[in-house]
Amino acid sequence: MSQSTHYEDLYNRRSLSKELDKIDEKSTRLHHELLDAAREAHERVYRAAEAERLRALELEARERRARIERPPDPLPPSPPPPEPPAPPAAPATVAREEQKQRPASAEAPPPENGFPNQMVQSTATQTTQAQLFTNENRKQAPLGPEPNQPSSAAASSMFQQNTEPIAATAPAPSPAVQLQPPAQPAPAQSGTRDQVEIENEHSKYVTIHQQLKTMRKQVMDLCKQDRELKLRLGDMRRDINTRVGQLSNDKAANRTPILKIINTLKDARRNPKPQIDYSQFMIEPRQSPYRDSAFFIYLLSIFSKRVIDQFAVEAGRDTKRAESIGIMVSTVFSEPDLQTNQQSMIDILLAKYHITCPVLFGINGDPKMQTGRRRLGWQRIDGEFIPENAHNERQLGLGAGYASLTLRNYMKSKKVNPYLPYHFWTAMARILNTPREKVVITHVCVLRGMLENYMVKFLEFYGRPAYVALRKALIEFPTKAPQGPATNSLYVLKDVLERDHRVTVR
Repeated sequence: MSQSTHYEDLYNRRSLSKELDKIDEKSTRLHHELLDAAREAHERVYRAAEAERLRALELEARERRARIERPPDPLPPSPPPPEPPAPPAAPATVAREEQKQRPASAEAPPPENGFPNQMVQSTATQTTQAQLFTNENRKQAPLGPEPNQPSSAAASSMFQQNTEPIAATAPAPSPAVQLQPPAQPAPAQSGTRDQVEIENEHSKYVTIHQQLKTMRKQVMDLCKQDRELKLRLGDMRRDINTRVGQLSNDKAANRTPILKIINTLKDARRNPKPQIDYSQFMIEPRQSPYRDSAFFIYLLSIFSKRVIDQFAVEAGRDTKRAESIGIMVSTVFSEPDLQTNQQSMIDILLAKYHITCPVLFGINGDPKMQTGRRRLGWQRIDGEFIPENAHNERQLGLGAGYASLTLRNYMKSKKVNPYLPYHFWTAMARILNTPREKVVITHVCVLRGMLENYMVKFLEFYGRPAYVALRKALIEFPTKAPQGPATNSLYVLKDVLERDHRVTVR
């Protein structure tokens, strides 16, 4: 190849390289222009979506403010009772009777007391009406508060900012959420049920818990005699424990494990033998005795134990995890095929709750004493009480779990709510009405767990009474609780409610 050909080829390569560089530069510039255009389009879409979201939040806040009125004003003082009427004049009564018997055309005789007969009749009529009004009031006014009903003074204190205890009987829910009427009146504490009755109810649930432990031991002893039965029951138990642990924040994905748990419990109930009396695991059974499959009660007890562990561990770390677990529990216990005479078996779960979180049910104790720690549901591992921080975390999760279980709306469901929302009000009232000298950090942690993610739902259920209860929980209660980070978190909840939901508690 000649030298001229070599230089010509080299020139062509350089020219081609320059052309490629230009093309590459143009392509890069075009790519950046497209990126800038896409970025601008994305920004426009994002700003439009953000504006729409803010408008939706503002509309929701307006609707919520419309439902939740301003803080209630103190009620006016009760009117004074009517003055006792003067005894009716006998002549006026005689004159009225004679006037009825006298013909209309007869002339009225002159009055004996110098006043017209019309005045005497008017006075007698007013006197008789006053007597009727007084007698009616006397019949309606009770001598004291009826059992399981708050007194009028306690009811009026709901709308006054003072230190009167909050009514333990739940008020009627707000019209926004209509609930099915409870079959039994709401339990009460202050003023309508003394501590002895609370202790008696707690003792009944503790007895159920002990009977469940005995039943589980008997079932395991029976399985030792039948290897096939042992393997089958073991598979069912492991399947329930696994399905409970598979729950997530995705409601659609949770349907599969919930359905599998229900089917497993149904399969266990189809085993006719051995049988056991279900009434011993219920506080108020509709039929006693009622004998059915013991395997069903065994697996329902296993399910309840696993649920309590999930509440204490998972919801203790993140209270938002309690919602999916609460939905599962409510769905299982509301299943008609898993009920007894159309009565839920949720007392099995509540028995475990009475052991692990007694303050929800009005039980108090001194954390400095061993007996007090046991009364507060303080967990022990290998005979030793767990550290205080671990205990507080468990109580936080159990409080959130109780809220997720009780604040469920069944308006759009054909099933019956197994645990009505008034139980949330009752538990909250028991904590808030705890005497100052008995309030401990356990109360604070449970209360925080109940409210942290459920304040808005509580307001939706009960409206103005819920607002008053939140004011007592977030402003008044922390002043009588032991001071520290746990108590300060209640003040933070008040700020969160105002910042995120535009609801100011004063």
